Amino acid sequence: MSKDKKRMSEEENQEETVFYFDIVGSILIILSLISLGRLGSGGNILYKLFKITFGDFYWIIILFIIIYGFYLLFFHNKIDFKNSKIIGIIIITISLLVFSHFSLFNYLQTYGNDKSYFSLIISYYKDYFNNHNIEYLGGGLIGGTIFYILFSIVGKMGTIIICLILILLGLSLIINRPILSIISNGASKFKNIKKYIKNFNRFFKYELSNDSKKEKKIVINEKKVPIKFLNDLNNELIFNMQQ
Repeated sequence: MSKDKKRMSEEENQEETVFYFDIVGSILIILSLISLGRLGSGGNILYKLFKITFGDFYWIIILFIIIYGFYLLFFHNKIDFKNSKIIGIIIITISLLVFSHFSLFNYLQTYGNDKSYFSLIISYYKDYFNNHNIEYLGGGLIGGTIFYILFSIVGKMGTIIICLILILLGLSLIINRPILSIISNGASKFKNIKKYIKNFNRFFKYELSNDSKKEKKIVINEKKVPIKFLNDLNNELIFNMQQ
């Protein structure tokens, strides 16, 4: 009896977990599609919140949420955020958010010099939320905060270098290869591309030009054939036929 009760409880727990994953996955997909399509006032509010939080790369986050929802529906299991590939995707996304905030930061410096950076960016995003008359939002609150921390510590070039290193680190985690091998492979592929471009230019510069010159020579030689010679040849043929 005790074994049967344990089996029944385990089956009930499995059904509850499957039901839980189906509900959560469906909710994530529905909310993402509503916000992406700006369906109704609720969808418009969600869309604005996504853009304010994640900036111009908000669609990457929404796409990830949709994929995560389908993953819960089909596999009934959570994504392992400790996985190296997931960590690499997160690192690259954060780097893109920081990169996209450079131009907005330059604009905010001329937006008002008597306010601090965070008061400026909050007022800027408030204006977008209330009026929706701003198209460019940079890296959002997350990208803007990380950008300001890096920029205040290491400056503009330091922020660019750190973001590039983070992108390479993210790629190395995704493809499971060290950073140096990625750089060396990229350099070798770049050299091969340069060779292909040079060969392409040589083909158009020399081969096609030589072919066109040959055609011109043929036409010129045809024009140089004298008419008198042809007449003499014709008369000689007629004379021979008469004989």
